[in-house]
Amino acid sequence: MINYIKIELKRAFINRSMFFAIMAGCLIAIAQIFADVVPVLKYLNPADLEYFPLTVFEKCLSLTIGSMFPIYYFIIIPLIAAVPYGMVLYKDRKQGYIKNIFTRSKKSNYYVAQYTTAFISAGVVAVIPQIVNVLITALLLPSIVPYPGIGYVGILEENMWSNIFYSTPYVYLAMYWMLDFIVYGLLNTLALSLSWLVNNKFSVLMIPFIVFQALGLIMDFIDKSAWMPENFLSPAQPQPGTSLKEIVILILIMLFISILSIVYGIKKKNNYE
Repeated sequence: MINYIKIELKRAFINRSMFFAIMAGCLIAIAQIFADVVPVLKYLNPADLEYFPLTVFEKCLSLTIGSMFPIYYFIIIPLIAAVPYGMVLYKDRKQGYIKNIFTRSKKSNYYVAQYTTAFISAGVVAVIPQIVNVLITALLLPSIVPYPGIGYVGILEENMWSNIFYSTPYVYLAMYWMLDFIVYGLLNTLALSLSWLVNNKFSVLMIPFIVFQALGLIMDFIDKSAWMPENFLSPAQPQPGTSLKEIVILILIMLFISILSIVYGIKKKNNYE
């Protein structure tokens, strides 16, 4: 199984789709720097001690408030992250590729490798642009630890992991990147899980984006705005009240759907069309 996972990871990462997906995310991340960071550099005067200086943790893509770029990024990235590998299982079935696979390997090896690769590839696409953005922003702005008393920082006391943010903000960002990696990765596995129900590769590609939007609409309708993906996946946490317990429940639901789909694929007699 490990060897087959390696093969599928190579299949996912060594191709043009992965390159263009990461570049698309990085394009948004770099555009945000030119729009939100570069214009404020003229106000960064080391000799002026009257005001608390603008910092990485106020202006980076993951934490900036009042900019449209984070909104665009966290909403569009499920679609971008699905490009490298979200349609592979569907294509393998349609093109008959899995006929050859199942004559040489167990079904379980194939499906576990598929879901593992879909998870990892989407997580990488979702997180790398955020890391690139922070690294470049850190070259332009100081990394002074946020001070809650100054009032401009959007992380409130009731926000998740606020104590970590105000003590070690880079650890806070790393924890959020890990969370984004997991959630966006699992969103991409839903493209594989629900591909059994659709008959068009572009519909498969849209599944993570549609699930993302549908979840947001449902949470907004039941007045659970903190559960909206664009809110709890953003380190800025634009809506207070995000709970790690609630996020874990959502993660477990998506994981259950993926496991159920793997079992279905293994037991299905006709796995190709």
